[in-house]
Amino acid sequence: MWKSNCIISVLEYNKNLIAVKVSDPVSDWVLVGFYGPSYASKKAKAWMNLSAFLESVQCPWETNLHRQKGSYFTKLCKKQEATRKALRKWNKEVFGLCQTRINLLIHKIAEIQRDESSDWNGNTEASLQAELREWRRHNNIDAIRGDDGDWITDSCLIRQHLQEKFKNLFTAEDVNFPAQMEDLISTVISEEENIALCRIPTPEEIKSTLFHMPELKAPGPDGFPVAFYKSYWPIVGRT
Repeated sequence: MWKSNCIISVLEYNKNLIAVKVSDPVSDWVLVGFYGPSYASKKAKAWMNLSAFLESVQCPWETNLHRQKGSYFTKLCKKQEATRKALRKWNKEVFGLCQTRINLLIHKIAEIQRDESSDWNGNTEASLQAELREWRRHNNIDAIRGDDGDWITDSCLIRQHLQEKFKNLFTAEDVNFPAQMEDLISTVISEEENIALCRIPTPEEIKSTLFHMPELKAPGPDGFPVAFYKSYWPIVGRT
């Protein structure tokens, strides 16, 4: 039974998880319920990936906390950079070696096919074939819709389309900004308003603003979306 003076609030809820915060006069707890896939093999793999992900976020964020020098902003940037590197390493180790995993599965299947036929070999090969199909499905783009609305299915044309898209996306455009434009708008902010805008916000104001932002909007210069800070606020919010 929950104590009468406990406060329970839902932090996040969707088809994959539910997170609640339980608060009492002494401390706070965050309880997270995770819904894995229905298949036993995929469920075990999902839990392994989730555990590794949580460790990759918490460890670099809190490691050597007392040894970091500089202002609070400098410490925050260092923690973000350490977490970004850890997540990049985790993503590469878990998902980035897709072709390596495919080659390994093909090699294992070939070894089994060279052995004598048996029920165990048949079941093992079927399991490996299913895993191989899953890896190939995630490692391949079979079709993409072009600018004219038609589907592109040829692999060479898909590659060319993607190259052109990214080339146009990251090509700088020349902008002509006349110098006299700066004098068209007069000053509208008073000295008192300027002081209020330049002051450092309180932790409560930061959290309130952050939790009212959409989760999956474009991330800021640090590369982390709002959903990251909402999900791991018990870790990152303390500092």
